[in-house]
Amino acid sequence: MINLFRMFFVAAVGFVWCFSVDAVIWEFPNVEKSIKMGEIVSDDFYTKQELSPETERLLQHFTEFIEDFKKHPYDESCGLTQAEFIRKKRNGIFMALSGPLEDIKLVEDSFVKNEENGNEIPVRLYRNADKPTNDLIIFVHGGGWTQGNLETHDYLCRKLAKIIQKDVLAIDYRLSPENPHPCALNDVISVYKKFAKSDYDRLLLCGDSGGAHLCSAACIRIHEEKLKRPYATMLFYPALGNDFNSRSFQSFGSCLALTKAGTIAYTDNLAGGNCQAPENISNKYIFPVLQKDMAAFPKEIIVSSGYDVLFDGQLEHVKNMVESGRGEDVDWFICLGAAHGFMTYGKYYDELVTQVCEKIKVCLDKTVR
Repeated sequence: MINLFRMFFVAAVGFVWCFSVDAVIWEFPNVEKSIKMGEIVSDDFYTKQELSPETERLLQHFTEFIEDFKKHPYDESCGLTQAEFIRKKRNGIFMALSGPLEDIKLVEDSFVKNEENGNEIPVRLYRNADKPTNDLIIFVHGGGWTQGNLETHDYLCRKLAKIIQKDVLAIDYRLSPENPHPCALNDVISVYKKFAKSDYDRLLLCGDSGGAHLCSAACIRIHEEKLKRPYATMLFYPALGNDFNSRSFQSFGSCLALTKAGTIAYTDNLAGGNCQAPENISNKYIFPVLQKDMAAFPKEIIVSSGYDVLFDGQLEHVKNMVESGRGEDVDWFICLGAAHGFMTYGKYYDELVTQVCEKIKVCLDKTVR
């Protein structure tokens, strides 16, 4: 059974579906039909899903980037390693596709010491209030664990702080391939431990893509180490599954926002080698969908891109939550026609990003007291 299991379509697409406790889909404004858990996604979802106009423009942007990259490939004379060169290029995409920055009251940079090795982890606090809020959202950026930083996700963090009205702390964790698993996860856990001892009443974990994956992996570690439990996670199109031949990989694997080949390459970087090698493909910290004890996960708000190779991993995780009796702790929004990464691409998706943040606030206001 599931409490509030939504399929959320952007205004441009036209309507909203809502899964209620008895797994009924409500197709607004007034059409109702029953559906079983195994029928959540139809053949049409994979074969006939239409891209939104925003996504069409985004993919054109990616096409132009690829053409430019071919014209100006990596050259050792640039003074950067190949990983650094690619990271700089792709971070440039993040910045070019970012949206208008919300004006908030406080943005403050500082450092948190990694308890494992003493390294200083850069963090950035966002606050839109005169004093600390009761709850803290710890934000973990995406970028395939190889790119992204405090600047590339400044747009989204400001949006979260402004609309959800909670302090947001963004983490600039160590990146692969220079720092493979578990470096990034250890950085996230170090920051989490520090603020678990702070004056904040509740901690919430939030991230996009690879960062959302790190939030889920952190929940497993937090559960195993018996640390203070996060109240909730907010996961934007998380990388959870380990089946690179799933239907979503087959159907959307050529989408330039995140291809099948790109996903495997990113995950290889995270794993420090072949992510499909036996020791990696079975690692629940690399693929959180393998976690058996679903008590490790707190309340979850999952926001999925409809046109995304990672979709089936998210679907499998939600099914695991439902089958373990945890369905009431899941809110799932699926944005049809949207491509992977849309929450950071405010240049095209700013209206949708605002709507998603407003929906998240409604969910949290109902449950976080």
